[in-house]
Order: sequence, then structure tokens, then C-alpha cells
Amino acid sequence: MKTTLSITAFLACSAPLASAAVQPPASAAGKTVVVLMNNVEMATSELYGEPDARHWYEFRFDVPLLLRFTAAGGNSYTAPHPDSSAETPYPDITVSYSASTGGKGYIKLENKNFQALVVLSFNDPTSGSAYIYWHEDGESRHMRNATFMLRDERPNDPAIQLPSAPLPDVEPELLDDGLSDILAEIESRQCRTESERLYCKRLCFILPEIMAQRNPDYTTRELKGNTALHYACSLSYVRLVQWLVDHGADLEIVTDKNVTVDDCISGPHAATIRGILREARSRK
Repeated sequence: MKTTLSITAFLACSAPLASAAVQPPASAAGKTVVVLMNNVEMATSELYGEPDARHWYEFRFDVPLLLRFTAAGGNSYTAPHPDSSAETPYPDITVSYSASTGGKGYIKLENKNFQALVVLSFNDPTSGSAYIYWHEDGESRHMRNATFMLRDERPNDPAIQLPSAPLPDVEPELLDDGLSDILAEIESRQCRTESERLYCKRLCFILPEIMAQRNPDYTTRELKGNTALHYACSLSYVRLVQWLVDHGADLEIVTDKNVTVDDCISGPHAATIRGILREARSRK
């Protein structure tokens, strides 16, 4: 994962009710769908589950989701993953569009690594609101408050453009005090187990949120209420634990199942991490 976050999502059990009776087009052929996500709210859940109402938070994707349905291709097509390369190949993505009589259009994206659904609620024939489901690596992300527009395809439109969220555009010295370096380490970390890989992936999502919000207590929550400190302790990641402690992370925060930070400590540096937490608590 880079300093951008790619969107991947799929069909969930239900979608938000449409607020207007405008009927979606029967076909997307010859159209490009642009989904703007610069002011979305996001939450995480178990795979195909419902998000916890307490864990919605704002997030900004500067680069929109863009899907080009050619006139010849009709309502479905398969295209290369935009992030695929010789060094890091990804499976092709299949995209399909369908319409319902309830004022909704549905766009599904999928390959063997992810499944996704974009629910389009039309306010008029060419625009409206969008709700996105993102199912990957055993969990689901939900994104609401997105908007979309449907326009004629253009010759330079890519077949697929996945949204991305760059680091916030603020003065570098005020950005993260070294957290971006830690994020880069995590992105390039060679994970030995599936759980380690998932923890790193979730940190790659949480840490940009911390930098974007400059959250004073560094308690941005993820799946099941976990925080960066929970994941850092689970990974035995001394440098990140020290950074979070030095910047005022809540040492007593618990997950939805009352798992403490101390419960997560494991790995080769467990003793060092316990010492860091013990010293921090002694100063309070």
C-alpha cells in the first residue's frame, strides 16, 4: 500500500433507501460515472455486516472513482487494475451496471481479491448521491455522503480510476512529527502471517486518519473499536508505540469487547513495550 488508499468494495445485504423517484437509465453504455468522495463518512464492520453507529468518521478522497462504460461494451466490461504493474500484479477488475425501478443504479466491481458495490440514488437523470460498500480482507467498509455524476464518455477517460486519499496538504513540520516515516515502514514491511498483514493494512488506514485529523488523543477507531495503539502492541512495534505514547495516546482505551492495550502486547519486544507503558503511566 502506498500513501494513497485504493477503494475496493461489493454487494451488501441492503442499501440506503432512495430519497427521490427519479428513475436511473437502463443502460450506462457510452457514459462515464464519476463518484466524488471528498466529503464522505466512513465506518468499518465485520465482513458484510452493519457498521457500529459510534464509529463513523469523516474522510476525504481527493481523487474520485471513475468508471467508463463504452458504447460498444454496454453495461459490463473487464479492465486491468489501475495499480497493477510487473512488480506488483493485480487481477483484472470486472465492472457491471444495472438499474432498478426504485430510483437506484448499481455498479459492481470485483476480482478475486475484492468485491464492491456502488449504490447510485438519482436526484435527477445525471446526478445524485452514492453509498459505497467495500469488502476486502475479511472486513467491510461503508462510505456514505458521496455524490456522483453521469456524463458522456471522453476519449481520455480511463477504464477504471480508483479513489485515493493523499496525505493532508499542510505544512510538513506540522503534519505528523515523524509518523509518515513510520507509515512508510509499515507499507514496506514484510509480513510473516495473515494476522500481521491485516494489522499492517489497518494501520495504513488509521495513521493517515490521525494525520488528517490531528486527533488530540490518537484514538481513531477501526474494526471492533481497535486503535492504532492496539495494533502497534499486537505487532510488537516499539517505534509506533513510543510515538503514540509520546503524543498522548489514551493508554486505558478498550475495544468494543473490552480488550485493553495491555491485552494486545505480544511478540519479541513485549517487555520493552510494557516498560514504555509502565513509564508513561507513572508520569500521570
